Amino acid sequence: MKIPKHFFEAVFRNTLQEHHMDIEIRCLHQRRSKEAFWPKQFWCRGLREIGDRWSEIQELNQMGYEIHFTVVPRLRIREGKKEHPLPEPLIVCCFWADLDVGEGKPYRTIEEALKQVSRVRPLPNIIVESGSGLHCYYLLKRPYKMDREKFELLLSSLAKLLRGDKGAARATRLMRVPNTLNWKLSRKGKLGRHRHMSSKGYSLDRLERYWIASQASKPSIGSKQDSTGQYLKFFESHLDRFSVHGHGAEATARCPFHSDKHPSFSVNLNNGLWLCRADSCDAKGNVQQFCERLRIRFPNEMGHEISGFGHQLGRKPSRPKLNERALYGLAGDFVRAIEPNSEADPVALLGQFLVAFGNCVGPRPHVEIEATKHRANLFCMVVGRSSKSRKGTSWAHVRRMFYRIDQVWVENQIVTGLSSGEGLIWAARDPDKPKKNAEKSPVDDGTVEIVDKRFLVLQSEFARVLKVQRREGNTLSAVLRSAWDAESLSILTKNSPVKATGAHISIIGHITQDELRRDLTATDEANGYANRFDFIFAERSKLLPFGGRVDEPTLAELANRLILARRFARSMDRVRFSKHARKVWRRSYPELSKEVPGMLGAITSRSEAQVLRLALVYALLDCSRVIRTVHLRAALAFWKYCEQSAAFIFGTSMGDPVADKIWKALQDSKNGLTRDEIRELFKHNLHKSRIDEALEALKKSYLITRHRKHTGGRAAERWTAV
Repeated sequence: MKIPKHFFEAVFRNTLQEHHMDIEIRCLHQRRSKEAFWPKQFWCRGLREIGDRWSEIQELNQMGYEIHFTVVPRLRIREGKKEHPLPEPLIVCCFWADLDVGEGKPYRTIEEALKQVSRVRPLPNIIVESGSGLHCYYLLKRPYKMDREKFELLLSSLAKLLRGDKGAARATRLMRVPNTLNWKLSRKGKLGRHRHMSSKGYSLDRLERYWIASQASKPSIGSKQDSTGQYLKFFESHLDRFSVHGHGAEATARCPFHSDKHPSFSVNLNNGLWLCRADSCDAKGNVQQFCERLRIRFPNEMGHEISGFGHQLGRKPSRPKLNERALYGLAGDFVRAIEPNSEADPVALLGQFLVAFGNCVGPRPHVEIEATKHRANLFCMVVGRSSKSRKGTSWAHVRRMFYRIDQVWVENQIVTGLSSGEGLIWAARDPDKPKKNAEKSPVDDGTVEIVDKRFLVLQSEFARVLKVQRREGNTLSAVLRSAWDAESLSILTKNSPVKATGAHISIIGHITQDELRRDLTATDEANGYANRFDFIFAERSKLLPFGGRVDEPTLAELANRLILARRFARSMDRVRFSKHARKVWRRSYPELSKEVPGMLGAITSRSEAQVLRLALVYALLDCSRVIRTVHLRAALAFWKYCEQSAAFIFGTSMGDPVADKIWKALQDSKNGLTRDEIRELFKHNLHKSRIDEALEALKKSYLITRHRKHTGGRAAERWTAV
């Protein structure tokens, strides 16, 4: 086991001698309960002193000691002092990152970790295989004097890019010495080898540009980049020792949530996300959570949309806007051809076109995630003002296009009149065995075989369906939920059991905003009925007194392309993701899976499955055997519009009449309300537990905050709107 001479020379060069500083070689044993296994420390200045003590270090390593060193040089105050302090400012020779490998770690194999390292620029100069992961070192051209806060911010940015250990992003961190045995994972010990990639160091400006500036300017999927430093004044007024770094993108300060000597609080000034890097604190959150913990009011002039919320806090959401990415392929070309010559909303055209095509191709093509098969059947709800939003006009254009390619499907498989779950099952039923000695009857007794089980249910007055399914004993809601999941539908009755297997059912509903808010019950939100629909807010796009007319050659060309897409889709079975689409899906999945509070969260909680089905339809329209990146991004853009539509339709409603009434009263009250005043809202006729439940829901949504004033006895309690 030779001394890693080239490693120490590349990292420190002549820094230790020129600045009269030391590095610590610390030997730690896995068993520290006995005096014999206390840590052993060696303070060295340069390779000569390391070489003089290497034989003793090597002997300790063979006995089971782990050998580590301090990467940031220390000051030598006096001989024999165990804890040598860090200089102010620091003398920095390199940056590093610790990548963990193994079960339950960010990387399963060394190869996977190396692949991620190769994607991040610039490349490391030295890579050490520590036995349980990788240590990457980025050398500097020359030693730099640097504040500790800035140095640790750069280390944290590098750890985030490489998915490394955030605990290693500290100036006091000890790293494993290469060419020494690692006893953590094996009794025999595993030798930590290192690869010397390049001795050419980087400038500090280049590393800042790669690790902080580029990372701060990278927008998330489906969102626009925020203006630089919009939270600067807010956080600067509430934090101590506030310092801005990274071209105004990030800042550090003393953490207000614990006794903080050194600034460990880091905040992104673009999106307001913050965290404390101190091990004893580990606090993190967004602007609302910051205000909640400090009991300060959220500034109205900063009504910025918080990630995971579909609406802006304290104000009605703006009208939804469609990203151009959603108008991809054949569906986008159809909308562009119709929109200039129609008063119909382009998103209503797009959504109903996707639903119609998804039903027309049948149940065979699907995307499989674990044991669940997601097929192309979609439920769509077009919401707009009665007779003014042109909902029926938009469907007429879609119907005309599909009538050109499949007249039989349009005439026989597009149905209306939803009234009961039994009626829907009967329409798609399996043939029943004829009874013995039964007389022939002109009435269908269930023995007739239903060949085509594709059904597109068109309900121009969907409010009637919502009212019907509220009747006691009506099974329509449960059957529709099973139909969306593509499960077998059945009626378990003694005399005439009916079953429908392989049914492919899609729904297009038209409804006004007032009807939807009035008739959609809390049960529909909670049981997963509402979140199976894609809500589309529609309004008249323009005024055309005499209407418009699309050229016949344009319609004929679109019809020919649609025929080819339908023929291709009906021949497909399982559709998989392409390599690049898998990466986009992996990045998008956490955002889609975020929990959103209130009524909006209940309605949009099935976003992952909705995006999968939309991406499948886009891929089939494109005659693609795999879901590519453009299909997934188009689906994400369309779903973003659906989320914005739901936020606009339902506003900031919690879906709970008690919580909504309390929040409205708190918004109207300048000084807030006490608990007695809140009970007075309900004339003291509502149980305390019901009020507590509503207050807790509003508090968890960061819409209200509680203030307590100690009075010598029971604390006085007052609630205010954020």
